[in-house]
Amino acid sequence: MRYAPETIQYSLPEDLYSEGSPVLFRSAVLQLGEQRENPFILLEIVNVSEQLIQDMKLELVLEPGGENREKRIRKAITPNESVFCEILVPENTRSFSIKRIGVIYEDRTFWVGRGNTFRTFLKPEPISEERKDLSRFREQTTEMSQYIPQESGHFWRCSCGELNRGETCCRCGMDKKVLMEAYENSNRMIQCPHCQASIAASMKYCPYCGEEIAEWKYHSEERARDEMSFQERLREIIAAVQEHTPVQFRRPWWFWLVLITALIIGAATIISIGKTGSNGGKSADAVVSEAVETP
Repeated sequence: MRYAPETIQYSLPEDLYSEGSPVLFRSAVLQLGEQRENPFILLEIVNVSEQLIQDMKLELVLEPGGENREKRIRKAITPNESVFCEILVPENTRSFSIKRIGVIYEDRTFWVGRGNTFRTFLKPEPISEERKDLSRFREQTTEMSQYIPQESGHFWRCSCGELNRGETCCRCGMDKKVLMEAYENSNRMIQCPHCQASIAASMKYCPYCGEEIAEWKYHSEERARDEMSFQERLREIIAAVQEHTPVQFRRPWWFWLVLITALIIGAATIISIGKTGSNGGKSADAVVSEAVETP
């Protein structure tokens, strides 16, 4: 959610997260109500766990004065779902901090964490405007690209600055895989075939000599091919194999007749040779005796 700057008195950093926490604070602001006497704190909380959250308890510290303010959220929050929590505070409230968070899951197990362990997750890192391939990177992705895309675990930060958990950015609609590949290619350097200058592989034209880069077209087609998922390619291969598999060749009846005849003749020949080589069936001792007795 985006807020009108003139209504915000104080805000915590966006996308606060603690390692192992089931929730992420996408935003936390102290606002002036347009038709209210007292200001209020508005929190946007995202369930980043794999379980359904049944109940949640928050404890905030209001400044000045250090007053503790508790808030109970009795609402089922499914994985990836975000909820908004509104907390009324005194008029003299100027800032606040998150002291403690308690979460109860659907199976009645729980998690408790302290607010001071929460930090901005995947802090946005701006892309230098001096990069000569920045315009090309924006052309391949989105004009909103201002930050280096990052990824960690189930989360990734889009070049528009939004922190996401799914495969597409919930702010600009950019596809995660396409974005990561575009940025990777923008960092890969090639040599211009015309002036030999070192340029980014994502460039369509050389910024030094102005000539079109033929290799850019090749890599663009290569990236397009790579965008096909492994499952799609596997299905295509299986279909092609099934379509072109030849019918099993059946041999004619005379082939088997010739084969059997040849085997019979071969076996008979082997038996005949065996009898001839065995000296008429006499034992080796008898053959030796006859040879000795012969004058």
